[in-house]
Amino acid sequence: MAKHYSYENREPRTPNRKKRKSPVKSAIYTFLFLICLAVFLGSGWILVDKMLIKPAVNEAVNNDIRDQFSELLNKQDPVSSDGQEAKPDPREAIRELAATVNEDIVGWITVDGTVIDYPVLHSSVDDPEHYLYRTYKDEYSAYGSIFLDAGCEITGDMQVLYGHSMNDGSMFRSLVEFGDPEVVAESPVIEYNTTEEASQWLIISVIKTNIDPSQGEVFSYAQTGFSSAEEKREYLYEVMKRSMVDTGVTVNENDDLLLLSTCSYEFDNFRTAVVARRIRDGETVTKTNVTSAEHTLYPDCWYNRYGGSAYPWPETLDEAVGQGLADWYDG
Repeated sequence: MAKHYSYENREPRTPNRKKRKSPVKSAIYTFLFLICLAVFLGSGWILVDKMLIKPAVNEAVNNDIRDQFSELLNKQDPVSSDGQEAKPDPREAIRELAATVNEDIVGWITVDGTVIDYPVLHSSVDDPEHYLYRTYKDEYSAYGSIFLDAGCEITGDMQVLYGHSMNDGSMFRSLVEFGDPEVVAESPVIEYNTTEEASQWLIISVIKTNIDPSQGEVFSYAQTGFSSAEEKREYLYEVMKRSMVDTGVTVNENDDLLLLSTCSYEFDNFRTAVVARRIRDGETVTKTNVTSAEHTLYPDCWYNRYGGSAYPWPETLDEAVGQGLADWYDG
């Protein structure tokens, strides 16, 4: 028997039609997508350029000059006039670099245990920051060069070197960590040679300081010279009472000084400075027990953030010596 079905209670079917987007909305969505894609690709390129390409280019540029410097040292006669084995003379190599690469190359700085191994440039007082964003090839670079303050003479008793503190750890970035006694203990000696002198320097002080008056009294740490022995003594006192470390190295107004300065990031426009004195004639260099300094003097902003207060240091070095607070002074 044939079956009969009833459709009386069934609702009529409606066609399943897809809702069409308006052409205007489609264009807007496409435009926004393309903008997002462009921002994503642009940001990615900037990141790759900043994190990979530029550091690689900077390292290649510096490796090139390091290779040239090394070759010039290695080609020197290893035998002196008296028949004894002779050490390479960095002064001759630096002079050769000045003659063949850039006449503004006046020195070379190396700090064992760090990446610091760079030529030192020196520009004129008319353009003192010429190498702030230029390589030794005189080409633009965000990394710049290590350069001697234009107000310094390479034979003067105060040498001030500047360098950027780069996020990839290059240039003078290592100095930011020198407030740690263990770091200084691993790298207590700076080798800084110029066209005129080959010398080593012992670290005596590491300071964190401000250049913004709103953060406290500004200490003119980057002095390029002194008008008198007394002025130099008081400068040493200001440097030493601000030191974060005690290296056990003595110093006085008769010593030549070297200061390395770089940007620091504890506060806006902060600076880290490492101060060293030239190793004296006949002085034997031995590793010392570097410790954290007592009574380190910081800018006001430091105490506002971290607490504490400034130690009541005597007004002058002579007073500090009298109170036993300057055992580093041997003048």
